[in-house]
Amino acid sequence: MNRPTKFVLEMRTLPGPSVLVPFAAVVAEFAVPATPAASMGLTETFRVLLPETVVARVQALNWRAPFETLVAAMAQALQDWHGVNDLPCRTARTPSGRGLVFLGYNFEQTAALALELGYELALVAYAQGPEAADANSALTARLAQLGAMMMLQQRDADRSLIRAARVRGIPFFPVAPGHRVLQYGQGKYGRHFIGTSNQCDSVTGARLQYNKVFSNRLVRRLGFPGVEHGVADIADNAVRLATHIGYPVVIKPIDSSEGRGVTAGITSAEEVAVAFAKANAVSPGRVIVERLVHGDNFRLAVFGGRLAYVVLRSPPRLVGTGEHTVAELIGIENQRRSEAQTDVGAPKKLTVDADMLSTLQKQNLGLNDRVPTGQVVTLRTVTNVSSGSTTVVVTERLHPDNREMAEAIARCFRLDTVGIDFLTPDIAKSWRTVPCAVIEVNSQPGFSFPDWQARLVLERAFPGTFTGRIPSVLVVSVEPLRAQEVLPILQRQKLTVGFAECASASLGGQPRFIQQVRLADRVVALLLDPACEALVVACMQDDILREGLPLDRCDVCMIDPQVKLLESVRTLLTQCSSRVITDAPIETALAQWLAEAANCGA
Repeated sequence: MNRPTKFVLEMRTLPGPSVLVPFAAVVAEFAVPATPAASMGLTETFRVLLPETVVARVQALNWRAPFETLVAAMAQALQDWHGVNDLPCRTARTPSGRGLVFLGYNFEQTAALALELGYELALVAYAQGPEAADANSALTARLAQLGAMMMLQQRDADRSLIRAARVRGIPFFPVAPGHRVLQYGQGKYGRHFIGTSNQCDSVTGARLQYNKVFSNRLVRRLGFPGVEHGVADIADNAVRLATHIGYPVVIKPIDSSEGRGVTAGITSAEEVAVAFAKANAVSPGRVIVERLVHGDNFRLAVFGGRLAYVVLRSPPRLVGTGEHTVAELIGIENQRRSEAQTDVGAPKKLTVDADMLSTLQKQNLGLNDRVPTGQVVTLRTVTNVSSGSTTVVVTERLHPDNREMAEAIARCFRLDTVGIDFLTPDIAKSWRTVPCAVIEVNSQPGFSFPDWQARLVLERAFPGTFTGRIPSVLVVSVEPLRAQEVLPILQRQKLTVGFAECASASLGGQPRFIQQVRLADRVVALLLDPACEALVVACMQDDILREGLPLDRCDVCMIDPQVKLLESVRTLLTQCSSRVITDAPIETALAQWLAEAANCGA
């Protein structure tokens, strides 16, 4: 976008806590327009492009607020495109009157783009953008790019785990920026996660669970109740299978998730043909026809080899009032759900689609029909959280035999994390005594109640107060080589030590990087390596003033007496270090700390 020089955006990153803000941040500096905001919201183009949640937040802004406040609010709303991240953000003005925004981030690249686009949208509101903002295809394209980038990087489960990690003080890093794989913990204690799955989940188990036919075969081979089904490649074969198995049946893709392409309660050949087309669009030529198992739908979640919780999932239902039509009842329910979206476990809004209309038709109802008082209307035959099902935690009702079954399935699939979909008329009764079936095994259980479920996942990986951090020493001196005196002290403890300073990095004495990168990037490279058992980082005061600290916190900060620290830097180091040492000999100063660090992670 061509823009006058005075509106050029200057951006940089503070990869760690700094004297400016106590968190890692992307920073934007810019001239503040002299005129007040011209518009009172987004243009129609941007309202269509952006999700409802972002539009609602932007529309609620005080458009007479300081310009930097609008930029920050726009950037935060964009960064929460697919879900709330609860990231910090601060604003300020330079002595010369230029605006400053400090935007906290989980992913640096997307945060930088969100801040840049937040600035551009704020300029549009201030009538400093192009005369025809709706015609600004470049800005529109970049907004679409941001939404796509964020979808690739994070899902709801990722956001929940990150929030829980922040509360616990567990460090985390993108393993390959742009991808969903995150590492929680440092070095030898680091654990890779993608959503709720982690590095302890086997590739073989993931392959088996993805294919519903093979996962069912393994479940039945283990002696547990599975389902009776077959695979059809064309609609005619699906009809033959349904006739052979016996109605009612379920038809679903062989390898889908979140209920995509699934139709339940099918009772005729005509319905089979429609359901086959729906499933075939998701998994061409690989469609399962399955005998319907009667019972309630339970999700049995296993983390770390042990059952974590059981959730009862029920299809969305409405209760008639005698006055309202089905469509009106759906609207009332969606309003209730919208108001409850901030509540833990709030169900998703209901969407009218072909499956819902078909389910209503089987109850002799249409959207415009009034429902008698007290009559219960089922809106879907498929029970899935993503399509509006409701959830209730019922772990305390679980029969011990069903617990043992879930944990055995997880073991035999070689999965550390697994969600087992189990149909039974009574979860309090053993699977050996009632008609029931395991209908699916999922390596990504997902979260119905994200806050406590995310805490539970991290508790299994990092029990108690353990935060997954390796021993770390930050040395602030006038000469980076001074920090190398610490290395032999740690090495005598039989630790493989990572060392980083502005011009080099090494692990166990083996150099890393031949190109010039930030000190913080050198540090992360070492912390991503499970061979790293301790970390020593050397920096100078100028490095801290320019980029902030190279890691969020350290065990010991050793300050060379020759360094004349600014009070702001001293305060920062004190806040981000468990122990600050300024005058004791290195050997003596580290002795007590090493005794404590020897038990780290125990």
